[in-house]
Amino acid sequence: MSPTDQALQILTGIFRTVFAAFLSFFGLVENVLRHLMEQTGVPQRLHGTIILVAAVLFIVIVARLFGGFFRILLVLFLLLLILHVLAPLLGI
Repeated sequence: MSPTDQALQILTGIFRTVFAAFLSFFGLVENVLRHLMEQTGVPQRLHGTIILVAAVLFIVIVARLFGGFFRILLVLFLLLLILHVLAPLLGI
């Protein structure tokens, strides 16, 4: 294996680890928000909206904290996620 391939594998591993850390952190935040909303009596129909707003805010904060390349990877990841959600509806 060439040094370039090794470097690419290391970078890929780093990006996977960073994405996993962000997703785990957001999962923690989501669970805390859901628990707090249940305790305070927020209506169930608002839970999804509040979590969606928290997710968008989280994405904006992560995009502001990290530079261009990471932003591109994040956008690609989100586009793939949207495609994954819409695929059954589109018959893909």
